Amino acid sequence: MSKSWRNLFEQNQIVQVFGVVIAVSLIWNTVKVVQKNYGLQAQVDKLSDEISILELQNQQLQYDIGYFKTDEYLELAAREKFNKRADGERVIALPKDDPSDPLPPEEQAKLIPKPQYQENLEQWLYFLFGREPS
Repeated sequence: MSKSWRNLFEQNQIVQVFGVVIAVSLIWNTVKVVQKNYGLQAQVDKLSDEISILELQNQQLQYDIGYFKTDEYLELAAREKFNKRADGERVIALPKDDPSDPLPPEEQAKLIPKPQYQENLEQWLYFLFGREPS
């Protein structure tokens, strides 16, 4: 009789171990599937966002094409490109700034920053003697 209990006990343990292995395997596969689905859903969301952006860009380009076909755009482009004017308008041509023209010395002096100690000294002289620093 003790052998039958021992066999029954060993068979019970084998069934329990086999059940635990199957349960762990199912849990592991479920976790892998959930993780894969999460990654795929993230890709779908990213691609959906890209599609939305491209649709908005496409819509903007359609509006631009419509604007470029209008007479107002053609008129503005011709004015800008060919320096044309409309009836009743005056055109004034201004000379372009020539960077080779030197600035007067007083203007050049204003552009060069003074060292901190010199600014501090000038402020003290102004405070003590009441005259503007030179």
